[in-house]
Amino acid sequence: MQITIDQKDLLKQITMAQRAISNRTSILVLEGILFEAKDQHLTLIATDFDLSIITKTSCDVIEEGSIVLNSSLIGNIVRKLPDDTVYIKAVDGKVQIRCGNALFELISLDPSEYPALPVVDASTSFSLPGELMAKVIKYTLFSVSADESRPTTMGVLMETDADSIHFVSLDGYRLSRARLPYENPDPFTVIVPSRTISELNRIMDVEQDLTFCQEGGTILFEFGNTKLYSRLIEGRFIDYKGILGTKYHTYTTVNRHAFIDALDRMSLLAREDKAKLVKMAIGRDSIEMQSNTELGNVYEKIACETEGEDLNIAFNTRYISDGAKIIETEKIRINLKGPVDPCTVVPVEDELDYTHLVLPVKLKNEVIQ
Repeated sequence: MQITIDQKDLLKQITMAQRAISNRTSILVLEGILFEAKDQHLTLIATDFDLSIITKTSCDVIEEGSIVLNSSLIGNIVRKLPDDTVYIKAVDGKVQIRCGNALFELISLDPSEYPALPVVDASTSFSLPGELMAKVIKYTLFSVSADESRPTTMGVLMETDADSIHFVSLDGYRLSRARLPYENPDPFTVIVPSRTISELNRIMDVEQDLTFCQEGGTILFEFGNTKLYSRLIEGRFIDYKGILGTKYHTYTTVNRHAFIDALDRMSLLAREDKAKLVKMAIGRDSIEMQSNTELGNVYEKIACETEGEDLNIAFNTRYISDGAKIIETEKIRINLKGPVDPCTVVPVEDELDYTHLVLPVKLKNEVIQ
């Protein structure tokens, strides 16, 4: 194998492939990245069996071939090279890397020992604009659970119905659902691990369409010259449609920034309290907010527009605040049923159909004074 390639382009590809390298592997070859030079392209492959990344870029291939180099070592080397052309030459398991006046000589692992990647039939696939997919990830990833005893909540559900694709996450205290219209989608229901969604978010190009398809227990995401394969989480996801189908009795609309700022001030005291409690008295034209802790009390009133019944309710400050902060519109609407029933926070006039559901904290006959 012998190639020349631009240092910045090589570093970009290595950095992308490194997202699939696990620090916990005991298999030496999986600590490396497989480099394959063929047809004037350099392909980099990395995997830890759960997650695999293939990325390809053009280069000058003088001699075709393949090598495996330790991911951390080659990444650090290329990162420190000057912004110039990199020459890579491999002969009999030894690899020379030259750039400017710098010369490194490394030992390649045996490329024949590198594991084969999954095969996914792309005959049934879905395609979304990268910018829209990035927004969906932002709106759902933050409420994925880290509870290993409930593995189906440790990922994002991707599911189709008659005319849309749903992306859903939950952690036992809150639930996030983003719905995208999609004409006549094929049946599709998978749970994608949060790590996969997070790494996809890191490497995807929002200016390119993202295509994804699934076969067996594997999902494939593809954009440009990059492919990301991931194992799926097995099991049945919660019936989120039944939860979100609740009828509400109170609808209050607030300025999102004013609501968030007030919650942030509540949290200055609430963070010292185990429940991180903020109590709200929702009236016709105002929401009175209060937090009481051993450090003291804080009270604030913000304007709102409410339809339906007045209501006293309490939340964990973080959970209600996170849902509001993730939304991008100027106004949000909070839909409520009762003091112990889940409420939803939704954007007002957003291109994305998004719902954030939050469980309240039960009050013990407390009333805001």
